Amino acid sequence: MPETKPVTAFFRVLIYLLIAFIASACATKKERKLERGGLTLKYFNKATRGAAVAEYQMNHPLKISDASVRAQLTVLMFEELSLMGKKKFIFQPEEIDEIGGLIAKGIRHLKPDNVLFFEWDGPKGTTSADVFVVEQYIHWRFNSVHGMTYFNTNMPLSNNNLNRWSSSTWRMAPVKGQGFHVSDKVLGSNSDGNWILSPVNLPALKRRVSKDNADSTVPDTAPAQSSKEKGLSTSDKGALEKKLEFLKDLRSKDLIDEKEYQLKRQELLDTLL
Repeated sequence: MPETKPVTAFFRVLIYLLIAFIASACATKKERKLERGGLTLKYFNKATRGAAVAEYQMNHPLKISDASVRAQLTVLMFEELSLMGKKKFIFQPEEIDEIGGLIAKGIRHLKPDNVLFFEWDGPKGTTSADVFVVEQYIHWRFNSVHGMTYFNTNMPLSNNNLNRWSSSTWRMAPVKGQGFHVSDKVLGSNSDGNWILSPVNLPALKRRVSKDNADSTVPDTAPAQSSKEKGLSTSDKGALEKKLEFLKDLRSKDLIDEKEYQLKRQELLDTLL
């Protein structure tokens, strides 16, 4: 019996030391986070980003160059879901120069079960997204674009997304080679408007800039000038110019919307070129 008190005291001290060690370890554990200028990068476990993300087997780490990520950012587009809504680029060239390399580095350092989250306070508002790689596709799931939040039941509920059952005012606009993510619903499948899949080796695409509204343009996937175009006769060129001018006049008078204008314009080019 006399040995009971020393033994009990020893175990108490041992427990206190163990608790102190755990607390110290938790306190010194650094969050995987990078802040540079207006850009914030964080890593989250995929289980915290919703069931639709957690089910994927990630292809991390991925060796991808800065140039490849910049090419991805260059063609990321969205469109406003309004009567006069237009397709717009999410990032401007100067923004891509500033954040492209950092996002590429973030992707290269992804662990197998992690998702990269980035938030960019750009000149047009806050843009944020989850990024991860599955097989040979980069998943870009945008939570907000230019300060406009996307409401989607697949997104994890947070303080910034309390009204996720509301209607969104925008959706992504995939370019050639990209496609919407499709989620299984109770009543069938549904495309997620804020979530696109883009091939890791996405071909470099050039922006086609219009004189009236640079943000309403679409990426140019065609060669600068084809051999057939070079061979157009003077009369063919004149006919093409007249039809394009007529189409542009209809658009300026709001007799057709931007989507119809771009579609008819491309049809003319495909037919005559």
